[in-house]
Amino acid sequence: MSRHFLSSLLDPSSLLICTDREINNISLPDNIKKNLIEIKCIKNKYLSIKYYNKHNIHIVDFVDLILVCVPNIILEETLYFLKQFNPRSAIILNHDASVLCSEDIKNLCKKWAGECKCELLGPDSFGIQRPSAFLNLSPNFPTVGSGRVALISQSRSIVSVIIDWATGSNIGFSLVLFTGKETSLSLSKVMDYLIWDYYTESVVLYLENIDNVREFISALRALARIKPVIVVKAGHHDYDDIVFSVVMRRTGAVRIRYFSQLFSAVKILAYPNKLNGRKIALFSNGTGPLKLALDTIYASPMLLKSDLSDNIINYIKPLFDKISVVDSCSVIVDRFLNKDIFENVINLFLSDDNIDGILVLLAPDYYLDMLPIVETLIKIISEVKKPVVTCLMGDIGKRPEGLGTSRIPIFGTPESSAYAMSVLAEHYYNQQLLLQVQPSIPFYLLPNLDGIRSLFSFIVSTGRHVLNKEEIKTMFNAFDIEIKFSLEGKFLAESSGPIEIRIWCDNIFGPVIQLGSSIINNNYADNTSPLNMEIPPLNNFLARQLIERSNIFFNKNTYNNHFRLLQLILVQVSEMLIALPDIYSLSLGPFFITDNEIVSDNAKVEIFKYGKDNLRDVDYPHMAIHPYPSDLVKTCCLKDGTVCLVRPIRPEDAEMLQDFIRGLSDRSRYMRFISAMRELTPKMLSHYTQIDYQRELALVAIVKESVNDKYVKDTMIGFVHCLCNEDGLGVEYALVVGDKWQRLGLGNKLMIYMIDAAKKRGFKYIDGFVLSNNRPMLALLKDLGFVNKVNQEDKTIHRVYFNLNN
Repeated sequence: MSRHFLSSLLDPSSLLICTDREINNISLPDNIKKNLIEIKCIKNKYLSIKYYNKHNIHIVDFVDLILVCVPNIILEETLYFLKQFNPRSAIILNHDASVLCSEDIKNLCKKWAGECKCELLGPDSFGIQRPSAFLNLSPNFPTVGSGRVALISQSRSIVSVIIDWATGSNIGFSLVLFTGKETSLSLSKVMDYLIWDYYTESVVLYLENIDNVREFISALRALARIKPVIVVKAGHHDYDDIVFSVVMRRTGAVRIRYFSQLFSAVKILAYPNKLNGRKIALFSNGTGPLKLALDTIYASPMLLKSDLSDNIINYIKPLFDKISVVDSCSVIVDRFLNKDIFENVINLFLSDDNIDGILVLLAPDYYLDMLPIVETLIKIISEVKKPVVTCLMGDIGKRPEGLGTSRIPIFGTPESSAYAMSVLAEHYYNQQLLLQVQPSIPFYLLPNLDGIRSLFSFIVSTGRHVLNKEEIKTMFNAFDIEIKFSLEGKFLAESSGPIEIRIWCDNIFGPVIQLGSSIINNNYADNTSPLNMEIPPLNNFLARQLIERSNIFFNKNTYNNHFRLLQLILVQVSEMLIALPDIYSLSLGPFFITDNEIVSDNAKVEIFKYGKDNLRDVDYPHMAIHPYPSDLVKTCCLKDGTVCLVRPIRPEDAEMLQDFIRGLSDRSRYMRFISAMRELTPKMLSHYTQIDYQRELALVAIVKESVNDKYVKDTMIGFVHCLCNEDGLGVEYALVVGDKWQRLGLGNKLMIYMIDAAKKRGFKYIDGFVLSNNRPMLALLKDLGFVNKVNQEDKTIHRVYFNLNN
């Protein structure tokens, strides 16, 4: 696989330093010291190739990274002198902290970087620190310790504060990077790099603004799938910021509300044990700490209290004079606490499948020897996989050995420990939302959009941008949304509601869906909470979560039917927003739900005044998250006359994909995976079926097959997958066709479809690796125009390459 394009900046193998003065407080690993060029730069002196030839300084073909720190007056001359070194990346340091960087200097640097085709950090940069790689190129900041957390910030002062805190708390970092708000270095590129970075286990992002929203969201989702990500952003009282929180929830990252919470969040997400649910139980040796923790837990919508099991209750019953139960989820043992009781209760918690996490609160007790209890706790935490978060108050936390290890999540207050548990719960919840990428309606229900688009064009041509009731009905009917425009009294007693759905187009993140209870005079409840908002695309799971967060009133006698109908309506509305970028806003309600329909006398739809024809392309640019690409669904006919469906893969295809892989011959499996594997691991199944269509694509070929002449089922007969390479320019392909379906032209068709899709998404090339004895595949690719070269490191493998610009 190609080297990541940011490796030259964040993991350089060669370095050129150009400065007009000595730079102290930098450190370099040995491999860079062997490939280091240092240039003293003074106006009208030394900026000449003749000088370097005279002094036998070799001008290399290229350098990975140049570090520049010169006065602005000679910056332009210096940069264009350095251009001949063909830098792949450049860091331009702030030369004088008292001088602001002008727009002219910024434009000069961006223009130069574009001409050199290099990545640029700066101007006005503080450099980078890679402690784990022994690299420090930030001379004006103290050196931080080595750790597993990457810090990326758009604020220099925030970096300073965090470095200062980390130094005093023995917290280390894998990367410290200040990008600034107006840098040409893309945050998305940095996140892409961190996905592959060996030294990084979790990431902290401090944001002030976002460029290229779709690219940023895609990169953040890809990173959050692999490593925990904490996002900090100011502006919680801004309405646009509420939408930002909604979007962050869908990325799988955790957004923290206050800077003071950052350190607890960093600490807990470094803990390798993660929640597999949101139900927690508490243990305390006093009532006060427990109540303080419960106050924080009640304020968190993410945490759920776990009812104690019969096993725990049965153990506690004989000890009711010593043990008490609070709020059905908490056990308190006061002055009768000893090592055995503590260990037994905690082990019962750990063995209870209804408890996902445990919060232990221990305060000093001068009637007890707490040291054996704390030592037992540390031993338990180090041996179990279920998360155990601990609050050790006062001096109790200063005595036991082993307490300082970063892998043991110990906090000093009940509130901070309870908040840490809520961070774990939010991370779990958001990760579940991140996985929801499947399309929500069958292909045969996809609407014919030409009529609706013609209707919108007509409305705009007449000078209107608000639809009348009949036009709204036509639009809804196209997406199978049935609304009865009436509020007859007989419905109200039997129905659920009133409910309202509102939709608007956010300037940054596109369509937003808001759901809530409503009253007839149109006062809308909870209209500033991110909990009752969501962004498309939605599926049934996401729609269910939105309803549950929104506190909708349902008639208890018809709860299930009404819930499912509202769930379906939300999914259909989401599909409508995906397909129709023309929609600017929509308000439906107050409405009521009966057994089979939505009843309302109020609906309003507003479209963009000038239309959005320019957004109707393959990439859905009006969406923050790339929806399922239904435009890639095709039917094709094989050489034997078999008609098959080719479509992008869906998560629910996992079982069918596994059956397909198992059904391949040993040779076909080996040719595809270059291993003797017989089936995909669960992780591989997830990887191949849960696709971010912004950065990868997988197509499957499906036929209908009869089973015992009784029923027909879908059967997978071919699979092709493309994943974005680390350089961001190309994709690596992999193709396999079922044995009995080979030599029928299916492989050719799948590759042609994939090449076409990759071109439309702006990639520059497709490459891959094929075994030398896989002659049919090599012949197919040759016919398609692929270049074929033997891998010099392993001659049993060929690298194939296709230039998409031809």
